[in-house]
Amino acid sequence: MKRNIEIPDNVVVNINNYEVCIKGDLGELRRDFKDPFLKVEKKNNELIINKLSSKRKQKALTGTWIAHLNNMINGATTGFEYELRIVYLHFPMSVKVDKGKLNIQNFFGEKNIRSVSIPSDVKVSVSDNKVLVNGIDKEKVGQMSADIEKLTRISGRDRRNFQDGIFLFSRNGKRI
Repeated sequence: MKRNIEIPDNVVVNINNYEVCIKGDLGELRRDFKDPFLKVEKKNNELIINKLSSKRKQKALTGTWIAHLNNMINGATTGFEYELRIVYLHFPMSVKVDKGKLNIQNFFGEKNIRSVSIPSDVKVSVSDNKVLVNGIDKEKVGQMSADIEKLTRISGRDRRNFQDGIFLFSRNGKRI
């Protein structure tokens, strides 16, 4: 059984052994696709995923690989942007990007600074009550926004009263 993905005109795909390299306008992404029962090939203007086994696990893995390849193509051409909102009711927190880290000061009046390191190929910017996370790798952009949310997680308090934190607001311009 074969599944096809059409390659856009402005995207270059190279396959070396099991590694697929996708180059687009915004950058280059690489990923290993290694499985004894699945194979990725490039013919003409299409990526073809051949399933050599009819087992259920390989069918599920085929869908996963298609999603990864589509995300790589979308990332290399348009990129991904996540918007988070800063919310505070009790203490005004300050959020800054400094030397490859995102720092949060005065969260719930704490004296210590909460920080998370930013991967090199992800861009984070802060303006007013918004945090924008941009990049070409969907997994890294999503993980960075999850790390920022986790940094301001509140435990041991009533969430109805203590609503302070940084929360995911939109992905690629679509509100959540």
